[in-house]
Amino acid sequence: MPYLIIDLDPDYQWSVIGYPNRKLAWVLSRKPVLDEATYRGILERMAKQGYDTWLLVKVPQRTEAR
Repeated sequence: MPYLIIDLDPDYQWSVIGYPNRKLAWVLSRKPVLDEATYRGILERMAKQGYDTWLLVKVPQRTEAR
């Protein structure tokens, strides 16, 4: 599958993976929750690249006790 890294944090704390037809995308983060300003910035950059950010669904993440 031709997945592309379309956005990447300089410190590798999060990344955005997209599909060339712009119908699929994933926001991946090392933390269970991104701060709202970071997430909004990601969405803005995705929209500029032609992704319909209204179709994204946030998946709740749990932290596991270690």
